[in-house]
Amino acid sequence: MLQLYREYVGEDSLPLKPLPIQYKDYAIWQQKNLSMGAFDQQRAYWLEILKGELPAFALQPDKVQPLTRSNNGGVVKRSIGEAEVKGLLQLCRSKDATLFMGLLSLIDILFYKYSYQEDIIVGTSISGRRHADLENQIGCYLNLLPLRVQLDSNECFTELVARVGRITQEAYTNQDYPFEKLVEELNQHSGYKTNENLFNVLLVLKSYAFDEVLDQVPAGITINDFVSPGLQTSKFDCSFVFFEDKDTLQMQLEYNSDLFHEDTMETIANHLEILLTSVIQCPDKPIHMLEYTDKTSAPPHGVDTSSFTSKINTDF
Repeated sequence: MLQLYREYVGEDSLPLKPLPIQYKDYAIWQQKNLSMGAFDQQRAYWLEILKGELPAFALQPDKVQPLTRSNNGGVVKRSIGEAEVKGLLQLCRSKDATLFMGLLSLIDILFYKYSYQEDIIVGTSISGRRHADLENQIGCYLNLLPLRVQLDSNECFTELVARVGRITQEAYTNQDYPFEKLVEELNQHSGYKTNENLFNVLLVLKSYAFDEVLDQVPAGITINDFVSPGLQTSKFDCSFVFFEDKDTLQMQLEYNSDLFHEDTMETIANHLEILLTSVIQCPDKPIHMLEYTDKTSAPPHGVDTSSFTSKINTDF
């Protein structure tokens, strides 16, 4: 967009090059590969990972679920400081893991703490632009990946993050199989109607490159962060969205406001921060011994401690 503006005001005489392919070309390529069996190995991987009983989301709603699911949402925000981010990164790098893998491990531990559920699926989105020709394309190439982690309460955080790293890398390797096809396959194999998303919790880590953008802004133009007018939506029960902001992390905990109260999400955000501190201070402590509360707060009201696994969730 900045390049187009500079050309418009006469500061840049280099027009955009024509795109070598269009989204329709990608769609044709994808369908051709599906019909020729090019993704069969990836299909087999996902069916193996998701075989058997699929865990239900442990956090039960605060409110009576509406007959028709909505996307009405709210958001709780937190800022994670430089010291905490640095400490988490050091633990992750000691096991050749990324920041995303560390955050996924934290979220898995937190939901284990709430429910003692050891089989947890958290989803993530991936760009779907592995080929160089897709990097500058216009269109939505996103795919969803269900990251299934089976915890061992006696392992420590560093052991877990190493294993989560392997699980995540395998998922990335098999990222081309379309998520909607996977849902269809699971419906056919299980005989149950699956949850549309297989998971109700999403984790996303985004990188801010705001300083790089500012360096390209023409004179006389001011760019500021977008401030939402208040309208909030949430496709999932809750989504942990992290933004890398220099040496800190900005967290947005988005949630379906027809299911949860804001104070429930505030409690979850507080617990995640406490758990992060506990992990940094005691990385070799078994995860069942890690602290996540300040002794004055209880688990969120919506935690279901009576049943931790189920057949494929049919609520939605």
